[in-house]
Amino acid sequence: MKEKLKYLTAVLLAGSIAVWFLPLISISVVDLSVMDIMKTGLGFYGGSAEAEMIYGSIRTYLEPYAWCIVGALAVILIEAFLTAILSGKKAYVVSLVSCIINCAAMTVVFVLIRIQLDEVQSALILLEAADLILLHTLPLILWGVIYLIILVLSIVGICLWASASRKETKSEDIYIDQIRMLEEENAASQHTDKLNAAPYRPSQQPAEETVPPVSPIQPAGNTEQQYRPVQQIERTGRQEMPETPAYGKETAEHFEGAIVGEAGMYAGKVYSLTEMKEVFFREEEDQIVLSPYEEEGNMAGVYFIGDYNEYCVEPYEKSAVFLESGQPLGKGRKYYLPRGTRVYLKDKNNQFTLA
Repeated sequence: MKEKLKYLTAVLLAGSIAVWFLPLISISVVDLSVMDIMKTGLGFYGGSAEAEMIYGSIRTYLEPYAWCIVGALAVILIEAFLTAILSGKKAYVVSLVSCIINCAAMTVVFVLIRIQLDEVQSALILLEAADLILLHTLPLILWGVIYLIILVLSIVGICLWASASRKETKSEDIYIDQIRMLEEENAASQHTDKLNAAPYRPSQQPAEETVPPVSPIQPAGNTEQQYRPVQQIERTGRQEMPETPAYGKETAEHFEGAIVGEAGMYAGKVYSLTEMKEVFFREEEDQIVLSPYEEEGNMAGVYFIGDYNEYCVEPYEKSAVFLESGQPLGKGRKYYLPRGTRVYLKDKNNQFTLA
């Protein structure tokens, strides 16, 4: 509903020009619409001797307003075009501002033209019909009705978008609470696993590596970023943890974060992070890649916070980042997610685990 109303508003804006073709002024044998005044001011007129005299007088006094009418015509068409192509609340803001400006401008122009008609009447005083200058109110009434409808539609559209925005914000706030609960449950689960796990004792002879290392992720345009070999990963429940503390710059005392590819071209590969240093997801050639560079076109940023053992994810686009459940993460907000959380970009062919 809120998307379709803007097209009706754009049609009404453009359609208001049709009122300009209705007779607004009658002088003797000549009926003049707004478009006739524009053509007369530009020198496009003809008719009988009496009509020629009337047109000549009108052009003398109203020629400056002809160009004003041409400019107003162009502005209204641009306003209608912007209303139709802009998205969201911006389209209705444009139509609302256009409604106010157009009505104010046309009121001023009409008053000035009416004043100039007194000069025209004085110039035509020698004609018997010189005193027969009539103003028709029908075009003015139609103009007012059309712009009243545009005003109402614009206000309704703005209210609908504002209501939708409030609902979305409320939904995101609710989901942030759910994420906090998930963090607490995950932390409790990790604490229990540590209590039950046997201590790690490395063997005297390192086991012979039978699985060749996978090439590290190389985001487009980067040749010097420090990437580390990928180690074999064992899967336990929803989390993916390394068999040894060798990836993500993790030692027995410290872990700096890593992103594990779950699907698509990055399946089984690991991107090592530096703590508190943000990396970015972006789309290149219809594929999601990771980049260390902050630049226009990035879809989201992510970095690891060692003090809290969690990741901060900040989407830069709407409906670009989702949790595994399909819940979207809102644009421009920061989400603090525990280790082991799975996210995907646009679709599940681009799924990653925050290891």
